[in-house]
Amino acid sequence: MGCLGDKDDGPSEVSLVIKYLLFAINLISWIIGLILVGIGIWAWYDRGALDGQESFNALIESPIVDPSWWLVVLGAIIFLIGTAGCLGALRENTILLTIYKVALGLVILLEIGGGVAIYYYSDYIEAEVGKQIFNHAIPGYRENPDFQDLVDTIQSEVQCCGVNSYNDWEENIYFNCEQETVGDRNRANPEACGVPFSCCKFNQSDPSPVINTQCGYNVRDENFDAAEREERIYTVGCVTEFQSWLIARFNLYVLAGVGGGILVVEIIGFCLALTLGDSIKRQKSKWGA
Repeated sequence: MGCLGDKDDGPSEVSLVIKYLLFAINLISWIIGLILVGIGIWAWYDRGALDGQESFNALIESPIVDPSWWLVVLGAIIFLIGTAGCLGALRENTILLTIYKVALGLVILLEIGGGVAIYYYSDYIEAEVGKQIFNHAIPGYRENPDFQDLVDTIQSEVQCCGVNSYNDWEENIYFNCEQETVGDRNRANPEACGVPFSCCKFNQSDPSPVINTQCGYNVRDENFDAAEREERIYTVGCVTEFQSWLIARFNLYVLAGVGGGILVVEIIGFCLALTLGDSIKRQKSKWGA
């Protein structure tokens, strides 16, 4: 039994089933959080972001456009909440259980509030999300290799280009039509007035693994043939295409079920912590503690 089961004063108010079920749920969360943090740190190490002070300074200057930061922060939150839940249940510690309940309660409220807001204000949220993505994704492309890979993956998988349209890439210094030279030596910039290669329409039946990374060169030039542009690249923005891609690729009922399942598990964890905390207080009151 736990630390409240050592005194012999009749049946314990603390249920072992609730105690160890709460511990098991949070142990899984703890492991998931640890894995996410580990993946994020490994990604930093793999690209040399931890090799020196200069690399580390560059790392902390661009957290928004670094997917590794997203994994580390999300993993750390899950890890800390899971730690409070595990230790609070195992040691029957009401302080840790209270921290766990408050943190998990806030997460649940944010998820429910976010779901309601998306349902009632979907157009406004879509516009704001598109604006924020535009402000960071387009200028931040090439600033971080992991973020660049993420943008390229989204554009190629969703078959889109830019946030609202392919012309969004005008806001990136490498693809800006006026950026005719690059580097300290003012070398000619072949990417000026172009788009990333991930915007290109590749032949899916072509077994060749070689990707033409120059396929997006000069496609935004005003003298470029419009018909050829339509054949060469995707011109619709990713905000619009992502919704269609999501519906076509996944069953929305399945996605809703997965999200609902996660929410139910969180609510169960909250209720278990609430019940366990109350039973611990009742047990202490029996002992006059």
